[in-house]
Amino acid sequence: MWSPSAYFVCTDQSYFIAGFPDNETLNVFVDGILTESFPRASNTGYRYEDVNSVYVFAGEGVSVTEKSTATTITCMQPQNAHSAPMNFGDALSL
Repeated sequence: MWSPSAYFVCTDQSYFIAGFPDNETLNVFVDGILTESFPRASNTGYRYEDVNSVYVFAGEGVSVTEKSTATTITCMQPQNAHSAPMNFGDALSL
């Protein structure tokens, strides 16, 4: 079964693919390997988190926060003339 996914490039030069196999899960792939899975935080739009990290998707980007260091990076979908980026809508007030 096909699930939506989007490629992201981050301000720290890292990159990943965000896969959404269902409405409740975010899978993070790096170099084709599933590296992490996150549950959706209930009733919070496109916010996924575990004990280590928080991913908040809004518009065509995502903010990734490492909880232990309180470090946040911003990641965006690169321009692609052959496909439109995924749009996650407005961020909720959290």
